[in-house]
Amino acid sequence: MTDTHPYTIKALKTLATSDGFALTAQLYREKTCVASVENGGQGGPTWASFISRDEEQQFSAWVATLNEKTYPAGEGMPEFTVKPTTETALDLLITAVEEAKEAKKLDRNAQTSLVYRTVNDGEETYRKAPLPPSLQGRPISEIVALYRARADWFHQVTTVWVIGQGWTSADSL
Repeated sequence: MTDTHPYTIKALKTLATSDGFALTAQLYREKTCVASVENGGQGGPTWASFISRDEEQQFSAWVATLNEKTYPAGEGMPEFTVKPTTETALDLLITAVEEAKEAKKLDRNAQTSLVYRTVNDGEETYRKAPLPPSLQGRPISEIVALYRARADWFHQVTTVWVIGQGWTSADSL
């Protein structure tokens, strides 16, 4: 999926449930709301209620242009490939919104803290080391060099959040 596609998700609201996440959202094609999107959060599908059959057909035509997605093996499951469907396309659009929101939050945090992960952290975990005012706004390479030289815990750092770029290997900074 490229960033030039005509569809976006707006007004995303989520709620954690015992079986996943319930959600509601609006699907937009360019500037027009074309569907309401829902997932009941009970392990079922994400689905859309389109404003017209024509809008549903346009979305289906766009979905048909998407590439298959291959998921890596893990948690006792073998690697598998999924052909694009309405549900997988909606999930991709929702994930893009969630990732952009998380990146914005991490960018904000990284203005006043070194945001990092260690060898013991998972993908959903990150840590923050507050930056003294003298380091705020300095290039991340300088900040990392100072922490590498002075913080006894820095040898455990694997990745660092770089504003506007995302997670970057600490060794490359």
